[in-house]
Amino acid sequence: MKKLIFIACILSVLISCSKDDNSSKTNNPSTANLLTVKIDGVLWEGTITENELIESINKISVVAIKSSSQEIFRFNFDNYEGLGAYPKPKDRTAWESFSIGNNKVYFNFPGSGLLVNFTSEETVGGIKKFHGNLSGTLAPADGGDDLQFTEGKF
Repeated sequence: MKKLIFIACILSVLISCSKDDNSSKTNNPSTANLLTVKIDGVLWEGTITENELIESINKISVVAIKSSSQEIFRFNFDNYEGLGAYPKPKDRTAWESFSIGNNKVYFNFPGSGLLVNFTSEETVGGIKKFHGNLSGTLAPADGGDDLQFTEGKF
């Protein structure tokens, strides 16, 4: 089951990365394409490969990758209601995950999860992109200690 979940995460990232996204730059190129967060107090930085509202299904998807260590951070919410805190009660499949290579995957299991606050949005090349902050806890798929996420920005 772990391998299936990991393969699904990798496949979705590969599909996301294959898109030609020349429109992802904003007026602040030094931080526009980065997601930063402290994980158990240690700064993590990943390049955002997907940041959009998929309007046909009303879903927000944000994916960041730290390729040097094969780490992927992702969150999706399927009931976009405008700026503010997510997940919302109407989210059927809020998906939050962090994977470290092929070793460990963390999810938003009951009792854990992220609070993501979308503070602004912009339209770039016809695609809505979001900025905000996040914090919370994700639990490992195979047991062990949770990871604490603080001071997250994207």
